[in-house]
Amino acid sequence: MKLPPVECYVVYSGSNDVPKKLSLREKCFGGLGSLDLEVTVLSTIDGTIYGEYIGFCKVFNEQRPIYGRSVRCIQETIRICIEKGYLAEYFQKHKNEVITMVQRLFDEEVQRERYNKSVEKKYEKKYLAQGIEIGRLETLKENASNMRAEGLDDEMIARILRVDVADVKIWLDSDEN
Repeated sequence: MKLPPVECYVVYSGSNDVPKKLSLREKCFGGLGSLDLEVTVLSTIDGTIYGEYIGFCKVFNEQRPIYGRSVRCIQETIRICIEKGYLAEYFQKHKNEVITMVQRLFDEEVQRERYNKSVEKKYEKKYLAQGIEIGRLETLKENASNMRAEGLDDEMIARILRVDVADVKIWLDSDEN
């Protein structure tokens, strides 16, 4: 059985100029590796279904900063797309389904952002506390070392710093090695 050649496409709806073909090895892996995949970049608004989809994405990208993640954003995007002929027939038939689907995507984005922020805060607190503790211990070790250099014995250092004598001995013995 003979298979047709594999063709890969990337739909790009941004505002930057992009080449018609991209080497993923060059773009994603800095030219390293033996495997490469060349993709055709679709970025032109034309009469094809891909072009109309790109037009929809560009309109959506323009409306989102104006209306945020709202039903109004979706409605305006659909209205403009119908005016411009981007997926117009589909939007006229399935407007409510599209609004519902995009609302769900917005909800997922909001939930994902909230989750990511909560995880960041959790780890921020955890690592901040660890950093503070490390700094406190380093200060105690430095103070213990300075006190020993002034001739204080380990018991006196421990009393002044309010730590166990064993800790003082460990800190100062590790400094000597």
